[in-house]
Amino acid sequence: MSDNDKLSMLRCDPKLKALAFLVDFARKQDTPNNSMGSYLLSMAYRLPEIHKVLKPTGSVYLHCDPTASHYIK
Repeated sequence: MSDNDKLSMLRCDPKLKALAFLVDFARKQDTPNNSMGSYLLSMAYRLPEIHKVLKPTGSVYLHCDPTASHYIK
């Protein structure tokens, strides 16, 4: 599945439209040395899937660098 397909799936989900907007904005800022948008898109696609299979008492721990932390929150 391509990145554009993943972004389209995010846009279709009413709960994730704002997230899709943020990811789209970050992808437009991507440069060869900075691919924050691509990283956010991969996380935005994975986290809802993780949430589906996680038990109600489960936890997810993410480790990211300071430049990504405010986007992930």
